This record gives sequence, structure tokens and C-alpha cells, in this order.
Amino acid sequence: MNATAWDDEDLQLDNLPDDADFAPDADVAPRVLLMKPSETQANSARGVPPPVSKEEIVIEEASFIRVGFIQRFFDVNSTEVALRTLRTLIPHPRWIASLDGKPDMWAPIWFAATLAILVGVVGFVSNSLISTLLHRADPDPYNFNRFIYMLVGVYVYIGSLSGVLYALDVLFSFGLDLATIICLAGYSTLPQILFFTGTVFPVFIVSYPFWAMGIGHSTLFVTVAMLPAARVSVQSMATVVGCVLVVECLWGLVVRGIIGFSTTSFADIKAAKDTVIDIIMPE
Repeated sequence: MNATAWDDEDLQLDNLPDDADFAPDADVAPRVLLMKPSETQANSARGVPPPVSKEEIVIEEASFIRVGFIQRFFDVNSTEVALRTLRTLIPHPRWIASLDGKPDMWAPIWFAATLAILVGVVGFVSNSLISTLLHRADPDPYNFNRFIYMLVGVYVYIGSLSGVLYALDVLFSFGLDLATIICLAGYSTLPQILFFTGTVFPVFIVSYPFWAMGIGHSTLFVTVAMLPAARVSVQSMATVVGCVLVVECLWGLVVRGIIGFSTTSFADIKAAKDTVIDIIMPE
């Protein structure tokens, strides 16, 4: 037989299986390839928003300087504006977790600095008006040098208090991280700045003893420390109060020695107040 010749017998085409032999068995279910959904699809089904890219995070962090962020604080609904402002000033645990350039963390310090600037401007205007009303030839200028010295002193106070608290936390592990300490110190500047820029209200400033300032700051620190609830323990709050009292006493002695205020007795307070009144409104 020729090697290249093929016949049906050699190929055995008659012995091929029928097409029915290739049909799937009715008792066997067809195999369907199920693909596992991706994490994004699963999160979308559960209502979880998709992850934010680094570029979007950068844009979101920078958006606080844009008009949209500022506009939220000037809505028609004054109640919502007040609530948002309070939420901005309250140290939420999410903000205290890390600084990372979050504007809400620095809101107390921004607020204190803004208050100091406003007090300085109001002091300049009020002194000019008083001088004009008293028909003085040369209005007494607001002492901006003294204002700057006192403002620098306020932030030195913030640094010293934060340093003491942080050192104690490192030594004894009270549970106060640096972000919490800075936030609390920022809040303590509110009465502090009003005190040190008090040349605007000289009658009030002289009659405001340092022990009252210490008690006020201690109360403020305890109140703010309780806001994050579980983050700050009772031991930590007691540590904060003790440190504030110590720093206030030392700071009060230093400032009283520099400025020369004598508030050790009510007689001294009354005498100083009468002196200030005579200077402002001479007979």
C-alpha cells in the first residue's frame, strides 16, 4: 500500500463516537466560572465610599484656604455657624491623633492670636477716643511696644507650660501626647491674652489678681481636658491642674516683678485702681 494513500479502513472513521457521546450529562450541572468581586465593588455594594487618592487628600487639606471652606462659616443659619465654630474649637480625638497640618488642631492658637490683635486695635482706637473726648492736645498713643512684649510673653508661657507637661508625661506616662498638650495650652491663652493686653481696660487689669488667673486657667484646663472623654484620664487631668497652678504662680511672680503690679492685698488693688482712674479721667 502506498504510504501516502489513506482509505476509510485505515482511518477507521466508522468507529468514531457519535455526537451524543459529547453531549453534557443531564445530571451534571454546568460549571459557571464565578469571578470574585474586587474590594472596590464589595465596598460599593456595602455603601462604603471609594478610597481617596493622595492627590485628592492634598487638595482636601488645602481646601481650608479656599472660598468654599470659609463660606460655610457665614451661612444664613446662625445656629449652625455657632455650632460649627464650637466644633472647630473643641479638640476632638480624631484631631488630637496627630498634627499633620490639620487646621482644626491649631484653631485655639489662631483664635487666641486673632483675639490679641483685635484687643490691640481696640486699645489703640479706645485710647485715641478717650484722649479726644478729654480734649487733650496730644492723644496718648497705645503702647504697642508693651503690647508686643506681653504678646511674646503669652507664647513663652505656652511653650513653658507645654514643656513642663510634656516632660512630666515622658517621665511618668500620664497619657498626654504632645498634640493634646499644645491644644490645651492654646486654650489657656484666651484669658492669658486678655490679661496681658489689659492696658485697654486698665481698671479691670489692676483689679484682677494673679491667683484668680491661676484658678481660671485650671478650671479651663480641666474643662477642655474632659471634652475628649476617654482619651484623658483623671490622673492626667490632676497632673494638668497641678502643672497649671505651679506655672501660674511662677509666671505671676515673674510678671508682677517685671511690670510692677502689686496685687497682694485689696488695699493695694484699690490704691492702684484709684491711680489709674486719676490718670485716665483727671478732675
